Amino acid sequence: MEEDTAKLETLFQDKILLYRDLLEVLKEEKNCLIDANVDLLWQISSKKQSLISKIEAVKQEIMNYVPEVELSGRLSIFNIALINIKNEVHNLAKANKSFVEDYLSFLDEIIGAITNVSNIKPNYNNRKYMTQKKQTNMLLHMEV
Repeated sequence: MEEDTAKLETLFQDKILLYRDLLEVLKEEKNCLIDANVDLLWQISSKKQSLISKIEAVKQEIMNYVPEVELSGRLSIFNIALINIKNEVHNLAKANKSFVEDYLSFLDEIIGAITNVSNIKPNYNNRKYMTQKKQTNMLLHMEV
Protein backbone atom coordinates (compact mmCIF):
# COMPACT_ATOMS: atom_id res chain seq x y z
CA MET A 1 0.00 0.00 0.00
CA GLU A 2 2.78 2.44 0.96
CA GLU A 3 4.71 1.37 -2.12
CA ASP A 4 1.70 2.20 -4.33
CA THR A 5 1.34 5.59 -2.67
CA ALA A 6 5.03 6.36 -3.30
CA LYS A 7 4.64 5.31 -6.95
CA LEU A 8 1.58 7.55 -7.30
CA GLU A 9 3.48 10.48 -5.77
CA THR A 10 6.21 9.99 -8.34
CA LEU A 11 3.69 9.81 -11.17
CA PHE A 12 1.93 12.97 -9.98
CA GLN A 13 5.26 14.78 -9.77
CA ASP A 14 6.14 13.62 -13.29
CA LYS A 15 2.78 14.79 -14.59
CA ILE A 16 3.16 18.19 -12.92
CA LEU A 17 6.64 18.58 -14.46
CA LEU A 18 5.30 17.66 -17.89
CA TYR A 19 2.54 20.25 -17.55
CA ARG A 20 5.12 22.87 -16.53
CA ASP A 21 7.11 21.99 -19.64
CA LEU A 22 3.93 22.33 -21.70
CA LEU A 23 3.30 25.73 -20.13
CA GLU A 24 6.79 26.87 -21.15
CA VAL A 25 6.23 25.59 -24.69
CA LEU A 26 2.95 27.52 -24.85
CA LYS A 27 4.77 30.68 -23.75
CA GLU A 28 7.32 30.05 -26.52
CA GLU A 29 4.43 29.58 -28.93
CA LYS A 30 2.93 32.91 -27.88
CA ASN A 31 6.23 34.67 -28.64
CA CYS A 32 6.45 32.95 -32.02
CA LEU A 33 2.91 33.98 -32.84
CA ILE A 34 3.73 37.58 -32.02
CA ASP A 35 6.93 37.42 -34.12
CA ALA A 36 5.11 35.46 -36.90
CA ASN A 37 7.89 32.85 -36.91
CA VAL A 38 6.14 30.04 -38.79
CA ASP A 39 9.16 27.73 -38.99
CA LEU A 40 9.59 27.71 -35.22
CA LEU A 41 5.84 27.23 -34.77
CA TRP A 42 6.08 23.87 -36.55
CA GLN A 43 8.85 22.78 -34.18
CA ILE A 44 6.82 23.95 -31.19
CA SER A 45 3.81 22.04 -32.47
CA SER A 46 5.80 18.80 -32.51
CA LYS A 47 7.10 19.54 -28.97
CA LYS A 48 3.52 20.02 -27.79
CA GLN A 49 2.41 16.74 -29.37
CA SER A 50 5.29 14.92 -27.72
CA LEU A 51 4.51 16.38 -24.30
CA ILE A 52 0.82 15.60 -24.66
CA SER A 53 1.64 11.98 -25.49
CA LYS A 54 3.85 11.74 -22.40
CA ILE A 55 1.14 13.32 -20.23
CA GLU A 56 -1.42 10.81 -21.55
CA ALA A 57 0.95 7.92 -20.76
CA VAL A 58 1.47 9.13 -17.18
CA LYS A 59 -2.28 9.69 -16.83
CA GLN A 60 -2.91 6.10 -17.88
CA GLU A 61 -0.38 4.83 -15.32
CA ILE A 62 -2.06 6.89 -12.60
CA MET A 63 -5.46 5.49 -13.58
CA ASN A 64 -4.06 1.98 -13.18
CA TYR A 65 -3.23 2.73 -9.51
CA VAL A 66 -6.21 4.88 -8.49
CA PRO A 67 -8.71 2.05 -7.96
CA GLU A 68 -6.22 0.37 -5.62
CA VAL A 69 -5.11 3.40 -3.60
CA GLU A 70 -7.25 6.17 -2.18
CA LEU A 71 -5.87 9.68 -2.45
CA SER A 72 -4.26 10.40 0.87
CA GLY A 73 -3.41 13.89 2.16
CA ARG A 74 -0.04 14.04 0.37
CA LEU A 75 -1.52 12.89 -2.91
CA SER A 76 -4.40 15.37 -2.74
CA ILE A 77 -1.82 18.19 -2.54
CA PHE A 78 -0.32 16.93 -5.80
CA ASN A 79 -3.79 16.74 -7.29
CA ILE A 80 -4.48 20.38 -6.34
CA ALA A 81 -1.14 21.48 -7.84
CA LEU A 82 -1.97 19.54 -10.97
CA ILE A 83 -5.38 21.20 -11.27
CA ASN A 84 -3.81 24.65 -10.88
CA ILE A 85 -1.20 24.08 -13.58
CA LYS A 86 -3.84 22.57 -15.89
CA ASN A 87 -5.84 25.79 -15.49
CA GLU A 88 -2.77 27.86 -16.39
CA VAL A 89 -2.13 25.73 -19.47
CA HIS A 90 -5.78 25.99 -20.50
CA ASN A 91 -5.82 29.78 -20.10
CA LEU A 92 -2.59 30.27 -22.07
CA ALA A 93 -3.73 27.93 -24.85
CA LYS A 94 -7.03 29.82 -25.02
CA ALA A 95 -5.17 33.17 -25.24
CA ASN A 96 -2.93 31.84 -28.03
CA LYS A 97 -5.95 30.57 -29.96
CA SER A 98 -7.72 33.90 -29.54
CA PHE A 99 -4.61 35.74 -30.77
CA VAL A 100 -4.45 33.58 -33.91
CA GLU A 101 -8.17 34.03 -34.60
CA ASP A 102 -7.92 37.83 -34.19
CA TYR A 103 -4.84 37.96 -36.41
CA LEU A 104 -6.47 35.90 -39.15
CA SER A 105 -9.63 37.96 -38.95
CA PHE A 106 -7.57 41.14 -39.33
CA LEU A 107 -5.74 39.70 -42.35
CA ASP A 108 -9.06 38.69 -43.89
CA GLU A 109 -10.37 42.23 -43.49
CA ILE A 110 -7.21 43.73 -44.99
CA ILE A 111 -7.26 41.39 -47.98
CA GLY A 112 -10.97 42.07 -48.42
CA ALA A 113 -10.35 45.81 -48.40
CA ILE A 114 -7.51 45.53 -50.92
CA THR A 115 -9.38 43.30 -53.33
CA ASN A 116 -12.73 45.00 -52.74
CA VAL A 117 -14.44 41.67 -52.06
CA SER A 118 -17.59 43.24 -50.63
CA ASN A 119 -18.52 44.90 -53.96
CA ILE A 120 -18.03 41.94 -56.27
CA LYS A 121 -20.65 41.73 -58.98
CA PRO A 122 -21.10 38.68 -61.16
CA ASN A 123 -19.10 38.92 -64.39
CA TYR A 124 -21.34 36.54 -66.35
CA ASN A 125 -25.08 36.27 -66.66
CA ASN A 126 -27.03 33.03 -66.97
CA ARG A 127 -26.32 32.92 -70.75
CA LYS A 128 -22.58 32.88 -70.08
CA TYR A 129 -22.04 36.37 -71.52
CA MET A 130 -20.14 39.08 -69.72
CA THR A 131 -22.46 41.55 -68.02
CA GLN A 132 -20.05 44.47 -68.02
CA LYS A 133 -16.73 45.53 -69.40
CA LYS A 134 -13.71 44.06 -67.70
CA GLN A 135 -12.39 46.28 -64.93
CA THR A 136 -8.94 45.99 -63.51
CA ASN A 137 -7.94 46.68 -59.97
CA MET A 138 -5.17 49.22 -60.33
CA LEU A 139 -3.58 48.14 -57.06
CA LEU A 140 -3.16 44.57 -58.26
CA HIS A 141 -2.71 45.31 -61.98
CA MET A 142 0.64 45.95 -63.59
CA GLU A 143 1.32 46.40 -67.27
CA VAL A 144 4.38 44.90 -68.91
